[in-house]
Amino acid sequence: MFEQHVLPKLGNKPVVDLRRADIIELLDDLQHKKGLGAQVNRIHAALKAALNFAVEREYLDANPAAAVKKQFRGEVPRERVLSDDELRAIWQAADALKEPSRGLVKMMILTGQRRDEVRCLPWAELDLDSNLWTLAASRNKGKREHVVPLSDEAKAVLAALPKLGEEFVFTTGGKRPYAGQKRLKDILDRESKVTDWTFHDIRRTVASGLASLRISHDVIGRVLNHAKTDVTARHYNRHDYLEEKSAALTAWGRHVAALVSDTAEGGTVVALKVRQKGSQ
Repeated sequence: MFEQHVLPKLGNKPVVDLRRADIIELLDDLQHKKGLGAQVNRIHAALKAALNFAVEREYLDANPAAAVKKQFRGEVPRERVLSDDELRAIWQAADALKEPSRGLVKMMILTGQRRDEVRCLPWAELDLDSNLWTLAASRNKGKREHVVPLSDEAKAVLAALPKLGEEFVFTTGGKRPYAGQKRLKDILDRESKVTDWTFHDIRRTVASGLASLRISHDVIGRVLNHAKTDVTARHYNRHDYLEEKSAALTAWGRHVAALVSDTAEGGTVVALKVRQKGSQ
């Protein structure tokens, strides 16, 4: 994104010389001449984040992109929910991949947590004896500790992973979290034949699926770690909903297991892989 749209216009200009007018000119050009639409807002956000970093490191006194208004105002929230057939196709496409790509996709589907929260999951957050994943406040959008109960299906996914090092669950070398998400998405698109979807749509699909299983809206929000909007929920309700979240994700795990093993539409039976004791 930067290489294609930002660097050709601003790459030769020292960062200390960037002005608000430069940012506006770039974004106007991308919107009106190149017709990028809502993608302009993504580029703006990424550029603003990069310049914030420059301010923090004292390369800049102020961020010239900070006061620039959102360029594309026709953007509406996505409402994409994967159908059962699409979810099955993505699961089966993932099932043909090697670890950790396979497990990463399945863990997103089975837990409903955000892509990067799963991708950067450290072993230290997992308590497999208690079937709990405690997502650190520093690693999630809500900035509060979030406990995710692990279904049998999610534990099976974790058990199938080779343990490379002591830090990250999804890793190819042991020292860094998985970083091949763009290539992974391209492969899933090609092999599943599912179009116009994002990894974040999986969360919306999990929410919709839980609702179809008669899980309450409040519990779904707790499972997905959505921000609490009312004063009572934010300040006075200290119930941890652990039992309710566990029941919800157990029901969802069973639903997914049945869905991906369904041969009624001519699909292939895909067993949940469980690593045997002592295997790597």
